[in-house]
Amino acid sequence: MKLYESFLNHLKELGELKLAWFTSFNIDIYFIEKYILSAFCGIEPNQLKSLKDYEVLNGLFHDKEAVDRSINIKFYYDYRANNSKDSKKTCVSIIPINPRKLNSNGKYKFTNGVFHPKIGLLVNQKNEAYILATSANLSIGGWSQNSECAIFKKIEDRRNAQSIIDFFRHISNESDHDELNRINQNWQGHLNETADWQFLSSFES
Repeated sequence: MKLYESFLNHLKELGELKLAWFTSFNIDIYFIEKYILSAFCGIEPNQLKSLKDYEVLNGLFHDKEAVDRSINIKFYYDYRANNSKDSKKTCVSIIPINPRKLNSNGKYKFTNGVFHPKIGLLVNQKNEAYILATSANLSIGGWSQNSECAIFKKIEDRRNAQSIIDFFRHISNESDHDELNRINQNWQGHLNETADWQFLSSFES
């Protein structure tokens, strides 16, 4: 599982997370809960065997008694592509996206397409942010068996920071925009103007 192992190594570098938002075309809730959520909390996947184990996991990233240490976690996917065979065992947000309802500059231009980006936005307690861009869906096949590619970059410039925030604004509910604005405000004060790479999305004109 080279992609997954690389992801674990990057998580160690980040330290404690406060936000982790992912997008995918299709999703497998078993993979998300057993491998991704456990990685956020420093638990070995093989430790998750019973419903009680998942209840403990859920409490680690969704601790109402310690809001400053809880992790804001969301997974977005194309509403037609939930390939999960297992029931969800945690309260993690799994959000279906209908591309027909997404608009860019007031125009609905995705009426014949699918929601296909596979990225992850990770922000740690120091307000350092990273973007993961990959060809792999959120599934065991995507992260272990298929031939896939991925790149993991620290967001150190204002242009990319703004582009990534704008992307998530387009797909998220208005209730999440305050959180995105806070992230952006924390970024903009100490970032460079530009970088030698550029984040692009279909929402940009």
